[in-house]
Amino acid sequence: MDKIYKLIEFNSFDEFLSEVVHTPSRVEPRLWRGQSVGDWFLSPSLFRENGKEVLETALGICTADNGLQDILNAEALVLFGFYHEWKKTGLSVPHIELFEGFDNKRKFIEGYSAYYYEFDKSPYYDIFNEIESDPKENNIMVRRNRNVEDLAALAQHNGIPTRLVDWTYDVNAALYFAAIGAASKVSIDTLFDRFAIWEFSTLYADFQLSPQNLQPEFLRLVSTPHLTNKRQQSQSGLLMYTNLSLLRDLVAREIGHEKSVCYQSGAFNCAYYYLSQIENAIALSQFDYTLRNHTQLGEKISVVSPLFKYTLPYSELPIVFDYLTSVNANRVRYFPDYGNVYDGLREKNRTKTAIEIIENAKKLIP
Repeated sequence: MDKIYKLIEFNSFDEFLSEVVHTPSRVEPRLWRGQSVGDWFLSPSLFRENGKEVLETALGICTADNGLQDILNAEALVLFGFYHEWKKTGLSVPHIELFEGFDNKRKFIEGYSAYYYEFDKSPYYDIFNEIESDPKENNIMVRRNRNVEDLAALAQHNGIPTRLVDWTYDVNAALYFAAIGAASKVSIDTLFDRFAIWEFSTLYADFQLSPQNLQPEFLRLVSTPHLTNKRQQSQSGLLMYTNLSLLRDLVAREIGHEKSVCYQSGAFNCAYYYLSQIENAIALSQFDYTLRNHTQLGEKISVVSPLFKYTLPYSELPIVFDYLTSVNANRVRYFPDYGNVYDGLREKNRTKTAIEIIENAKKLIP
């Protein structure tokens, strides 16, 4: 499948600021995401390599090749444990009715099969969806479970891998996370490696991803209550995730066997790793939109992509960090608690070391 995003490579940070951030003609609401490695996909933490650790922790065995059921079960079990442990502390967490019916993880596992439903002859249950069946009409209604989304957002911001992908309305926050991650990778050999800033137009979500406009929910935006998620508030955050159940059905129905979407042989949970990526969900949603809106054979429908990907070389990091200092974009701002004051001081030292490596390396370049 062709790339759904437009890639623009900058060699100057000042050029990026003037052409992307400070462009007056682009006034629509935009979301941003920073990544320390330029060729990374928009993949959630649950489907990266540490997702295997989640499986091992939750299920006791690593069965990553067995498909969607295992990864969804693992995520459910981890969130189940997170929910009950945090409730014991007296901290506020969203109420999850599904989790209230079980006293411990073992009982939850034993009773979990009661929540499976037949879907393409493969039983699994996705706790991010609420399922209502109407036997008389032989119909199943699937709605998003917003309380589970809120719980997953809390878990995500406390180090637990989930299917959610973090975005921000604050471009400086995106720059900070990309730059601080890149700083830890700086060496003489990586001077011309690149980090990435993604841009997403929320007008696309309003127009093409909204159920009110009769579009299937291939991609969901999650804005959780900031009163219970201070980190999300300080980072001006918003989260996204792909509707794996719906995407799985689309791929199996219109494109063929699920493994046909596997772009990399042997990838962890291959088909679902692919479907969990934000850019692929957008591409598939546009594929579906085109199918549903063809009125004549051979007619082509143009759908504008909401995604841009901008990359910059690590050699620009000294200028980036000067800019971030000028706008007060730092760890203490985005993680406002006592423990991160000390972490912020250590981060400054790591940043200083990275800048020195870059400046010294530049002197060696003819």
